[in-house]
Amino acid sequence: MHLESQRLFSDDLTASVPESLVEEVRSLRLALRDSRERQRRGALESARRIFALTSEVTRLENLNSAYRRQLESMVVDEQMIELALRLVQQCERNRALRAACRDCSCPTREYNRLFRELMRLTQGVSSN
Repeated sequence: MHLESQRLFSDDLTASVPESLVEEVRSLRLALRDSRERQRRGALESARRIFALTSEVTRLENLNSAYRRQLESMVVDEQMIELALRLVQQCERNRALRAACRDCSCPTREYNRLFRELMRLTQGVSSN
């Protein structure tokens, strides 16, 4: 098309075309060339922005994945902490139960001692 337009406005044809029309066509050509150049620069800038945004999305997705893994790890850690606290509570209850058993066994021992004493005395009375 460019060659065709050059042929159309070659020196031998421009003599028959009014000068104002030739100037208008030249200015339109320049405007078209400028417009194409702006479009090309705009397309390059858009491609750069798309690349930068794609990179940013990838970076944020990776960061999100890392945070998700860290959060899942915290949930597991929280469960372990909860189990450890329950274990400590159960150990304290166990100690309290053992102490209560020891307190219960003291009267039993005393009862057994008194029973043996009674049996000894009873045997001593029955043998007299």
